Amino acid sequence: MFLYSRKNIVASVLALAGLGLYFVGIIDHFWLPIVVGLYGVGYLATPKPPALSLGDPSVGQSPDEIKAALATLVGRVRDLVEPDVLARITSIVSSINDTLPLLVRGGTNMDATLFTVRQMAVDYLPGALEAYLKLPKAYRTRRALESGQTAKDALQEQLALLDGKMQEVLVSVHENDVQALLANGRFLKEKFAAPTFNVGAG
Repeated sequence: MFLYSRKNIVASVLALAGLGLYFVGIIDHFWLPIVVGLYGVGYLATPKPPALSLGDPSVGQSPDEIKAALATLVGRVRDLVEPDVLARITSIVSSINDTLPLLVRGGTNMDATLFTVRQMAVDYLPGALEAYLKLPKAYRTRRALESGQTAKDALQEQLALLDGKMQEVLVSVHENDVQALLANGRFLKEKFAAPTFNVGAG
């Protein structure tokens, strides 16, 4: 993954510029230390990308808080993810926002489902995106993991699962199908509430 990092790319560009100077005759003696030095300068001078934290554990279970957290999430990742990834995120967010008022109207019978939906909004979905965005952009879309997928493919597969389950929750809430809601809640918790929900893993 280091090869795809911004530090290595910037350092390599500077080193190649040094080689260019050598080939056109601007530098002659000590060209190799100069090239190595330029690489080192580029590597040390390039800042690491800032740590990205998308989840907010302080968010409560009120629909307004959850919707605000989701709006913030979409705004933060809009320019960082590919258009098809953003479209899937938007679909998940739309299903969550449509479900929230129905859950509130359902009263205490829907409390467990509301908690699960809240976890999806402030934990499962942000956690998946954090793991993805920690990877260098070129690595995410080009490098195959041990599974044979790229990180983007793995993320899209997991987002599709989240999206499908969220739509099932929405349908179950409309139909007041308590058993289906409980089954979906257990599935989501077992599938995504563990550190295995990590697209960076091979």
